[in-house]
Amino acid sequence: MADSDKVKQLREPAPTVVVKGVRRQPGDLDKGSVKHTLALDPYSVVFNYYAAPGSDPKTWTSSAEPTINYSLSIVGLKDDRKIKVSTVKIVCDIQGQKVEAAADAGDWVLAPTYENSFVLPGFETANKTATIVCQSLVQLAIEQDAGNGQYIRRSVTDTLKLTLLPTKIGD
Repeated sequence: MADSDKVKQLREPAPTVVVKGVRRQPGDLDKGSVKHTLALDPYSVVFNYYAAPGSDPKTWTSSAEPTINYSLSIVGLKDDRKIKVSTVKIVCDIQGQKVEAAADAGDWVLAPTYENSFVLPGFETANKTATIVCQSLVQLAIEQDAGNGQYIRRSVTDTLKLTLLPTKIGD
């Protein structure tokens, strides 16, 4: 792909879709799940977000309060060092207000994954879609050398974008 094609691709707006008669921008969970892989040299952290079975994120309204499941895993680890999840915090920007959707603190070994969920708070909208951006902050404690019991702290941040239908259409 030529550089001019890349620039053009970045400037073009995302294609819209029509759901229940409302034109909306696509959201990260429109296919039911999304996986984001973030480099944390020399390995990667994988965020996997997914909707409950039978739930269609394209039809979620702003008042629906859907449950969003997520998991974390590490890929590329070449030894037996332990990695622990010490903090998970998910903050969503809902109509200009920062809302803490999840907060979990502890000491969980990431073997093979850490899994949890959060409920997106409901709110009212009429006749327009709402775009919600959720920031996930995860703090990890990573064993310096396999079996030595000494840990260093690393943080990773990810973003999940959702598009919700209006609570009321046509009023």
